[in-house]
Amino acid sequence: MKRSEGSMKKKVLVYAGTLRSGGGGSVLDQIVDYLIEEKRDFVIYLGDKKLLSEYEKRGDIPLSSVNGFFSYLSPAAVYFISKVYFLFRSFLKRDECVVLSFNQYIPSVYNNYVYHINLLSFMTEDGIGAKIRRFDAKKALQYAKKNIFESNYLKDIAVRYTGVDRNDFSVIHVCLNSEFKSVGGRGEKKEAGKIIAVTSPAKHKNNNFLYECIRSLKNKRPDINWKLCVVGGQDLKSWEGNKDYAEAIGVETSVEFLGPLTRTELQKKYITSFCMINSSKVESMYMVVLEAMSSGCPCVLADNSSARESMGNVYGLFKDDDPNVMAEMVIALQEDSSLYKKTVEEGLKHVQYFSKERFIKEFSLVIE
Repeated sequence: MKRSEGSMKKKVLVYAGTLRSGGGGSVLDQIVDYLIEEKRDFVIYLGDKKLLSEYEKRGDIPLSSVNGFFSYLSPAAVYFISKVYFLFRSFLKRDECVVLSFNQYIPSVYNNYVYHINLLSFMTEDGIGAKIRRFDAKKALQYAKKNIFESNYLKDIAVRYTGVDRNDFSVIHVCLNSEFKSVGGRGEKKEAGKIIAVTSPAKHKNNNFLYECIRSLKNKRPDINWKLCVVGGQDLKSWEGNKDYAEAIGVETSVEFLGPLTRTELQKKYITSFCMINSSKVESMYMVVLEAMSSGCPCVLADNSSARESMGNVYGLFKDDDPNVMAEMVIALQEDSSLYKKTVEEGLKHVQYFSKERFIKEFSLVIE
């Protein structure tokens, strides 16, 4: 990557040592697209082996711009090494750079820009890991050159839990991956009762609520062959506990666990699914909702954390902590074709804001 002629912009060291393939990797993709579009010199430091492999196979980035960051060590070791690596690098090289990191503060002589994309960084959870993460996020708010948040909800939570508020905090909503923006087949026939959930086995995802919704749907409308496809997680083994709960409440034959999918495979699921359901309690931004709506797949979503900011005024939000309410909203989409059509159209209109062009423009005004 060569700097554009006459450019005075500094080289960007992108520290993504704590990001993993999946949601975090998708945000990194958007940052890299911005850097390429702006013709910036950059180097990416990756601590996740799978994500590193994906980036080494990208054809639009020189291999010299992709560095593994002690990916053979534990995440804890990688975290602590990052606290001294860039500090020593900045003293030894004395080059003109800035550091762009995710969720955490990186000490160095360079200016540090932090893009906050993890709501859990500011939550009052127990455990040494959570406390370190929260301490680090607070230091970022205090000392980083610039703090950028992927949603207003995340910024408000950060201020509330840390007591740190600066007038230079920025909010830059993530953008949709271009593959979801250009997806075809929105007119394909939807199979009645075919539902998708893109989630992970993490406790805050509240997945048992989804299986209880399926049980409610089967009781309310036994004439429909309800089928929930669960997508996500690092591998199929991680879903064993969820499978046990689905079996315990008698819906195991109506729930299929697919594990992680490629974007192409996920697009096909969105396009052919009747709707998506989500009951996560903690999200800084519901990107899966935007992906689904962009593919013409309506969403029924529990109104938690940043749900309203993510979904806007499109039909599908509910406040009651009751799977029967979710089931009733799904049935309404099934029975009312005009409501279904309106929801799809409003969803497609809503996601137009989350464009790559808007993201690049806003980021270019923030990073020196």
